[in-house]
Amino acid sequence: MRLIDFNTSTADLSGSHIIYVEINHQSHPISELNLGPTGQIILITNLKLKPLTLNQFQARVSQLNPDEHFYYQDTDTRLFGYRLDNNNILLG
Repeated sequence: MRLIDFNTSTADLSGSHIIYVEINHQSHPISELNLGPTGQIILITNLKLKPLTLNQFQARVSQLNPDEHFYYQDTDTRLFGYRLDNNNILLG
């Protein structure tokens, strides 16, 4: 999923939604972001930190290239979309 597509499709959502990645039916809270070697947006789970809300997430990615794709933990696990589950956004 590209950043621009995510931002466009979540523009009308409440900023209090919590960001997760869902892999093999397990949810992993996203608490950090890193950039890959060529600008990829890598979402990181760090259980020592609180999960990001949609508002916090959008603030952190606001200056990044909108055409970059989301990955989880490294550049091997690319994310292709999301779904809503109560107050959570589950990227997968």
